[in-house]
Order: sequence, then C-alpha cells, then structure tokens
Amino acid sequence: MNSSLASQLRSGSVWALIGKVFSSVATLLTLALLTRLLSRHDFGTYALLANTLVFLAAIGGWGMTSSVVREVAAAPDPASRALVIRVAFLLTVGISSVLGLLLYVVVFVANRSGMQSVWDAGSTALLCLWLIVTCVQGVIGEAFRGLEDIPQATLFTGALATFLGVAAIFLLSLSGLEANLTQILWIFILSGLLAALLGVWRLQARTHFLFPGRMATPSSGQGRLPWFLKVSTPFLVINVMNFIFTQTDIWILGLSVPREEVALYAAAARLVLFVVAPLVVSNAVLPGIVARLYQQGQVAELEMSVRRLSTAAALPALLALVVLIVGGPTVLGLFYGPEYRAAYPVLLLLSIGQFSVVCAGSATLVLAMTHHQDKLLHVNVVAAISAVGLGLLLTRTYGMTGMAFTMMLVWTVSQWVMVWQARRLTGVWTHIQPGLLTLFWKRRHSRRMSS
Repeated sequence: MNSSLASQLRSGSVWALIGKVFSSVATLLTLALLTRLLSRHDFGTYALLANTLVFLAAIGGWGMTSSVVREVAAAPDPASRALVIRVAFLLTVGISSVLGLLLYVVVFVANRSGMQSVWDAGSTALLCLWLIVTCVQGVIGEAFRGLEDIPQATLFTGALATFLGVAAIFLLSLSGLEANLTQILWIFILSGLLAALLGVWRLQARTHFLFPGRMATPSSGQGRLPWFLKVSTPFLVINVMNFIFTQTDIWILGLSVPREEVALYAAAARLVLFVVAPLVVSNAVLPGIVARLYQQGQVAELEMSVRRLSTAAALPALLALVVLIVGGPTVLGLFYGPEYRAAYPVLLLLSIGQFSVVCAGSATLVLAMTHHQDKLLHVNVVAAISAVGLGLLLTRTYGMTGMAFTMMLVWTVSQWVMVWQARRLTGVWTHIQPGLLTLFWKRRHSRRMSS
C-alpha cells in the first residue's frame, strides 16, 4: 500500500471514528433530554415519527446516497462529477418532496374520513419537512464521501445537524419553559435545514454542481437522469430490504412474545452495536477509495486496503465480544438493571453473529461500489425472507432466544456469501487476515510495554 493511500485511510478512519462516537453520545443525550421534556405519550409519538422517518428516507433518497458515492469517485473529470452531484441532488429533492406530499394527503384524507391514524395532519406535515431535509443532508454528505473528503462527509451526513439539535434542546431544557412535540420537531427540522444549506454552499464552492458556469462539457454519459435512476434503483430496493431486515426481529417478537421479552431482546440488541461499530467506521472511509481503485484496475491495492481495514476493525470488535461474553450479565445489569440479566443468551448469540459480520469485512460495500449491486440485492432479499420465515418458526418454540439464533445464522451466512460473491465478481477478498491480526496485536502490546 503506498504511503499516500495509507495516510488517507488513517485520516479518514480518525474522522469517521470521531463522527461515530459523537453520534452515539449525542443520540443518548438527546433521548435522555426528550424523556424529561416530553410527556410519555408525546415521547412515544416522537419515537414512531423518528422510526418512520428512517424508512421514508430510505425511499425518498432512492438509493442515491450509495450511487452518488460510487459515481462521483469514478467520474473521469470535474464536469462529470458536478453533473452527477447535480442530478442526484435535484432527484433527491424532487422524490422526497413528492413522497412527503403523498404521505400528507393520505393522513389528511384518513383523518377527515374519521379513520384512526397514528398522527394528526400537523405532525405529518412536520414529518414531511423533516424527511426532505434529511434526504438532502444524506446526498450532500455522500457526495463529499465520493470526493474522498471524509471530514466534510462526516459533518454533513448528520453530525452538524445533530450537534445543533442537541444544543437547542439542551438550552430549551435549561430555560425551564414547557416543551411540546411540535417545538422539538421544529428544532430538528431547522437544525437539519441549516446544516443542509451550509453543506450545499460548501459543495457548490468545491464542485460548482448547481451553477457550473464555464465548466467544460462532461466527457462521459454519467449523470443523465434516466441513467442515474437506473443505477440508483437497485440501491433503493437494497436500502428498503436492509431496513426491513434490521427491524424484522423486533416485529416478529412483538407479534409472538410478551412485551417484557421484547424489552429484554431490544436491550441486548443495543449493546451488540459495540461489536460491529468498528466495521461501521471502516465502511465510512472506504466507499470512494473502493470505487476509484476498482475503476483504475488496481485490484491488488484495493484488496490490501480493504483487508487491512477489516483486520484493524476486528481487534476492537474482538475486545467488545470478549467483554460481552465474559461479563454479559454484569454489563446488562449495570446498563439496564438486574432484571435485564435474563437477556444474556440473546446478547451472546447476537454478539457472535455481529463478530462474524466484522470478520467478513466490507464485502457488501465492495459489491455496491463496483457495479454489482444486483448480486447484493439478491442476497439481501433471500436474507430478509429467511430471517422472517425462520424467525417466525423458532420464536414460537424458543421465544427471544430462537429469534437471536435466527439473526446470528442469517447474518453469518449472508455476509460470507457476499465475501464469496465479491471474490468471484471483482477478484477481491474482503475478510480479515489472521496473520495480520496477530501482527497488529503484537505491535500494540510492544508499544504498551515500551511506554
């Protein structure tokens, strides 16, 4: 690996790690503040709105947060990059606006017809605005990632909006004023809007994507609207299937077991995120690099970069796994209370499954960034169907433990199938290198001894 690429990976990893840590802490702080500012009913409504927002953003973004990274990184010249970003931006604004309008009309008509609805028309209107702002932030941040500008990608994919929102909610809590759900939603909307406008300004200054001026004509056909919709649509389906897949376990348990058991499972599932977090950081750095190196035919360099980062991610993941296996009951009791120690079997199974995902490396990302999203889609569809079918079967007999076993099995098999697909289609292995893992560990130990 050349020194320039190694330096880029180190710098990007640091920024991605900072963004991940900040996002996790800010999310916990936001939830802590909201539970104190809002009534239980309003907080429940907020949770439903936020969960719905994630699903709608997967549709409203139309997969362009993934395709824009790949196409910007692979674009042959500045004019082509600007065209790709411009089309992605305009499509995102248009599709998310139409989706929001349709949602508002449906809820408005339902309320006028006397049908029962989760929210009123006012909350739905705010959700629609929040949706548009969120989708725009996503495509702007991922455009910076395609430009391999990880600091600004981290900033504009949510970190800045989260900071502004948390700061405003914190000041509101200090003021002693009575808060309601509408005020909280407006805080998130305005924070996101300010971050999105700043991101558009920074991206325009760098690429001139909105007002190209005298920029040369693009040298490729990339960025034309029909073409961009074609390459983005598979990512749309993948994102929707991923959302369904990640929510399947909770939905199935909610239909099959008492709510107390659902709470135990959900608590354990939240802790398991510490195991997979290092891979999330790695995947925040790699997209633009993978697309560029593959476009240039540097397959050996690409494999070395991916596997080194995968191996580096496995070290803290292994540490988290050991802590959760050895001290799982203690950790559960410390975080949630003594009654949650009963979730240890779920914690054990899910932790093993997520560690297997980390060991498989960034196969999903490699397939997505090398124009093999159709194979990625096939695996995701089969994985989602398998999770639903097997989950329903095992949950009836074994409860939450059966669901946890299902997720562990589906995660492991699907990820390693993608490792094989990545090797078969691109010539790149993505899984960890055990020898390199040992070398990393020895270096870390020697540094500690010397210090």
